[in-house]
This record gives sequence, C-alpha cells and structure tokens, in this order.
Amino acid sequence: MKNAHYNEMVRLLMDNPDGLRVRKIARYIYNGEVSLFDLDAGDKFRRIHASLSRFLWTQSRRKRSPFERRGWGRYALKPHFVVQLELTFDDWDDEDLDPARLQRPKKSEAAEPLMQDLFAGML
Repeated sequence: MKNAHYNEMVRLLMDNPDGLRVRKIARYIYNGEVSLFDLDAGDKFRRIHASLSRFLWTQSRRKRSPFERRGWGRYALKPHFVVQLELTFDDWDDEDLDPARLQRPKKSEAAEPLMQDLFAGML
C-alpha cells in the first residue's frame, strides 16, 4: 500500500481537507526533490505524476484506504482517517532527569543470606 511519496501526500491532503488535484500534489513533491542542477528534471516530474495518479486511483477504490476520489483527478483523505504518531527520542535531554531516580537501589541485607542459602549446595 505504500508509495515512495506516501508521507508527503498525506501531509498535503491533511492541510487541504477539500482535496487536491494529482497535478498539484505531484508538483509539490517534485519541487521538494529536484534541485537546480538536475538534468532529468522533466522526466522526473512525469514519473512522479504517473506514480501518484496510479497509486491514488487504485487506493481510492479500496474501502480500507485513507484516500477518496472527489472528482476528476481530485483526491482527499477520508474524514475518519487517523494519523499514527511516530515518537522519536532524538532530542532526549539528560539534564531533566532526577539523579535520585537514576541511582541503583541498595541491596538489602535480608536478600543476601537468602542468596547464600540458595546456592550453598552447588559449591
């Protein structure tokens, strides 16, 4: 079900609840990928547009798909579509942690004789 540009499509369609034409979606993705020095820029737009139109057309026909067709070449997200959050811990700040919570618990004296009795027969 995934397309190489799936995340960009969902982000664009979430910002435009009335839907967008495939050409506009393809143009947005194309502008994000192509630099000024790409030699095959025109061919790349055709490939992106063809990929998106095929993907959206097939997905909009499925009941469980998040995409729906709203006219000729116009697609939108279904109203019940829910985005799953992806948690990242890259910006974890160690200074916010309480040092008291990070210390290892102290061994209790009651647990040590129990461990010695447990393994006494093995030595």
